[in-house]
Amino acid sequence: MTSFINKYSKLAIAVDKSKVPSLNQAGITSIKIVPQQKIYIIEGTAGTTVTLNPDLVSDTPFTIVTKNINLVVEGNLTTNGMFLVKGGTITFKEPEENRCKDTQIVQGIFVTDQ
Repeated sequence: MTSFINKYSKLAIAVDKSKVPSLNQAGITSIKIVPQQKIYIIEGTAGTTVTLNPDLVSDTPFTIVTKNINLVVEGNLTTNGMFLVKGGTITFKEPEENRCKDTQIVQGIFVTDQ
């Protein structure tokens, strides 16, 4: 995981946080994207939590790399994604209105070093 993150971190270009309103929050220190790829690198201060929901992800396969961020997956994610979480945790959470009604559906690969 570390070599993948290091390789793509070098290729990534910084994006202005204000251009990504759903990620423009306290604790996020940088957002980068690898040109011509659906690879996003999000860095934060320790203890920062980012909630992913279906509105935040694309309809095509993608990769999200986080550093020092706890990732919360809320709702159904029906697009294949790869999530590499370095220095943080991954939590799966069903929205309040769906709890005990439906099964949460999540597609993808989830890897953390915690």
